[in-house]
Amino acid sequence: MFLKYATDTTELGVRIFGPIHGAVFIAYCVTTVVVAVDQRGSPGRLVGGLASSVPPFLTLWFERYAGRQGLLADSWRLR
Repeated sequence: MFLKYATDTTELGVRIFGPIHGAVFIAYCVTTVVVAVDQRGSPGRLVGGLASSVPPFLTLWFERYAGRQGLLADSWRLR
């Protein structure tokens, strides 16, 4: 965002960091769905996990919440 609004290197920043940001976003969403299916998570928590990927840094809060609630098991249930 700094490169986009504060400098003239907008296109360079978007070309380099745009695909990286998109790949990380998609990876987080896929991981959230896979973990919710494996851990038999409720649909509400799945939607909450996916919704937390939209506002900046809300994923950190959601992952701490999930860890404190015991929603993240130490091993995979499905193989």
